[in-house]
Amino acid sequence: MRTITAYDICHIGEKLYCVCNEFNALVRYDCLKRKNEFVGRIPDEQLYAKSLFSKIIHYDDKMVFIPLFAQKIWIYDYINNEWQGIEIENPDCGDKFMQAVVCGNVVYILPYKYNKMLKLNLSNYELEYVEIDEPKCELEKKIYFRSDIVIKNNRIYAAYGSGDYVFEFDLVSEKCNWVRIGTGCSGYSGIAWDGRRFWLASRTEEKPIKVYSWDNTIYNEIEVEDYGNEFVRGIFYDDGHVFLRKNTRTIEIDINSLEVSSEDKEAYFFLKKDDIYSALTYNGKYVYYDDRKKEIDLKVSDEDVKVFFKNYVIKDDKNYFTEKGIVQENSLINLEAFLIGI
Repeated sequence: MRTITAYDICHIGEKLYCVCNEFNALVRYDCLKRKNEFVGRIPDEQLYAKSLFSKIIHYDDKMVFIPLFAQKIWIYDYINNEWQGIEIENPDCGDKFMQAVVCGNVVYILPYKYNKMLKLNLSNYELEYVEIDEPKCELEKKIYFRSDIVIKNNRIYAAYGSGDYVFEFDLVSEKCNWVRIGTGCSGYSGIAWDGRRFWLASRTEEKPIKVYSWDNTIYNEIEVEDYGNEFVRGIFYDDGHVFLRKNTRTIEIDINSLEVSSEDKEAYFFLKKDDIYSALTYNGKYVYYDDRKKEIDLKVSDEDVKVFFKNYVIKDDKNYFTEKGIVQENSLINLEAFLIGI
């Protein structure tokens, strides 16, 4: 069996869908059969492309795939097995988007390293570009917003990754505002809400790690002993505790006592959809909570991988190697898989 990873999971009935990060494949987990299976690949994207999408949105009988490294926004009709691509400006930009918010029949797609916010109408797939007049930034490569945001009172709150600001976007008026916190932080990894106040985490490698609670007026600073030179990759609130995600561990803060603890395990990628809390780990586990805690291994059989590569290399990628050149061997694409379609 081979482990795969993903940035998002889409629940549809007894099926779970994801696009694996290791290569271009849509994978479906059947909760009744307890098995992962390949559905197919995303059109127009190379079979060996990695980390194509950051988010999956379920709307009617379709899934909307938000691009991270993919060239387009993709719509998948899972009833009729049909794909539709929506072209965007600057398709070669990497790390495009990490979060999207649905409001009625509109999806607002927040930039990570892309330079605009997108507004996608789900009724007719018309796409609009929303300019963001961001604060001055001294960084050569700007980072806008990571995946951990807050939606409260019809507003999006997103922590700026390149400066001491929080971005507010009104979903009704579509007006935006930048609020300076005053911490002097050079950028945040995310924002969380505990019902009374916001929590922000610095994303730099400075020691100690700094976490801030903020009530829209004043902030308090908490220093957390560092556990290695790693960026804080996000922040999440649940049941009286704030969690910080790092590469090798999860740091937990009790919001009342401010007691800090740490678990020596791979960082979680936290998700919340339809009041279901879940977590993705970098070692291929998907943990989610509905009526009870469930854990799924994102694994595919060696034979299924061979068949998948054979079908798509022969059918769609016969010119891949002459056009793109060398493909690096890794844990999923080994020499045997590479030679199947040659």
